[in-house]
Amino acid sequence: MDDLKNIEVSKDSGIGKEQESASTSIPYDPYAKVQRLLSEEDMSSPAVQKLLLNENARMNKEIEKLHIVEENYHNRDKEAAILEEKLKKSTGAEILYTICTGGGSALVGFSKAFWDDNGWVLLVMGFVFVICGLVFKFVKR
Repeated sequence: MDDLKNIEVSKDSGIGKEQESASTSIPYDPYAKVQRLLSEEDMSSPAVQKLLLNENARMNKEIEKLHIVEENYHNRDKEAAILEEKLKKSTGAEILYTICTGGGSALVGFSKAFWDDNGWVLLVMGFVFVICGLVFKFVKR
């Protein structure tokens, strides 16, 4: 009785393992198990020659498509590299803008506290920093 409980029953889907695995990833190739060696007699057959010519034409079309895909890939890769460089420059300009305007605003704010001891210098430096930050932000290079 215990032996009957431990028996595992596998469900058969009705298709072979080759077809089952092929249906999930690659279309099933009906010629996969055919012997690929051709004799001189086989090569002289017009049907075999037509099959080989058709396969050759199909492969040439695939190669042309792959060349187009490769060219498009390289073009997109160049565009992505250019955009990444622009983004790096933009990020650097944003950081510089933030530092200059923040630091300049802080200097303008501190100038009132140090007005008796040359506070006007801090005021001028603060305005210069703010103006430089705005120039970095809004002037296109």
